[in-house]
Amino acid sequence: MTNTKEEKLTPGQEIERLKLKSNYIEGEIHSARSANEEAIVESARSRSRLRKLGEKLQEQTRNLDDEIRILEKEVENSNQEQAILNKQIDTAKANLEATISKYAQQLQQKRTEHAEQESLLKSELLMYQTELESLREFQSQRAQMEEKLRQLDQNLVDQRQLHQEKMEQLNQQLSREKKQFEEENKRRVKAAEQAAVHMKDECLEAAAIRCIQDSQQVTEQLKKNQLKSKDILNSNTELIKKIDDIKRENILIEERKKMLEKDVAGYKKKMEGLKQQIADNEVSYAKQRAEIETVSAQTIEKLTKQCEDIEKENASMQKRLDFLVERTTSVEQQKKLSSSDMNSIMKLITSTGPIVLDALKAHPPEGEQPSALQALINKLTEAVEEDEKKA
Repeated sequence: MTNTKEEKLTPGQEIERLKLKSNYIEGEIHSARSANEEAIVESARSRSRLRKLGEKLQEQTRNLDDEIRILEKEVENSNQEQAILNKQIDTAKANLEATISKYAQQLQQKRTEHAEQESLLKSELLMYQTELESLREFQSQRAQMEEKLRQLDQNLVDQRQLHQEKMEQLNQQLSREKKQFEEENKRRVKAAEQAAVHMKDECLEAAAIRCIQDSQQVTEQLKKNQLKSKDILNSNTELIKKIDDIKRENILIEERKKMLEKDVAGYKKKMEGLKQQIADNEVSYAKQRAEIETVSAQTIEKLTKQCEDIEKENASMQKRLDFLVERTTSVEQQKKLSSSDMNSIMKLITSTGPIVLDALKAHPPEGEQPSALQALINKLTEAVEEDEKKA
């Protein structure tokens, strides 16, 4: 049927149909050229956007590199500051330990010296307490000794009285005997003189001998009495000397007792002073040690806090650095993807140009199927939309 209709067309109609077809093809070519020009313009726009995006990415990359370098410098400075602070902390700890050890040694030395001095004073105090105890024992026996001394004094007085009485009796007896002897001698001499007148020479001689013998006996008796008196006087003198010695010894003991009591009181006071000094020194050393430990603890706490702050700051910087590195990586990936998309678009434009021309020549516009030019436009539109979404 078609062949029959075509055969019935006149040459004028055929020319008209060919003109219409030629006009249609020229319109399609013009449309394809317009679409191709629009695609080229859109590609240029995409290139411009990609170039701007690339420049922006490069600028962001440079900024990120600068920020990363700054952060790395800050991290390095923070690490150096942390190392300095750690060194200061170690130095402070070492100084604290050295100071504590020094004060502990001084305290131990003081305690040792005080212990030795206290031991020496205790020994002296014990010795003085022993002497004081002996003095107290002597003092407890003092009453007995004083009573004995009083008895001795009384005995001495009694003996003196008795001796004096005896001496008086002896003197009286001696006087009586002497008087009797003198009277007897006178009587005998007188009797002898009277008898001498009547007696012979022999009788006179015997009477004289008897008189001499009696006189010698009386003289010997007098000597014995004198010796006895002398012994009594010597005994009395010895008793007086013994009493004086006891009194002097008692006075010396009293003086020594007072001196020892004074020394003991002084040593007790000195012991109390040393104990108080030891207690004060221990309190002072404890306060100094507490102050040093407090200051050191505060310093260490302050340095530790600074270290923690620096570590937190380092951690924050590290997070920021990681974020910037991740962001840089993402930008690099986006840059790579954008470059890849641009290359794909260019390849697509390059590869679809001949296809569009061939399709326009080979396929007529009849039918409802999309033309190759429309397919190219659709692909270019999808590529641009995907590119915009990624941007």
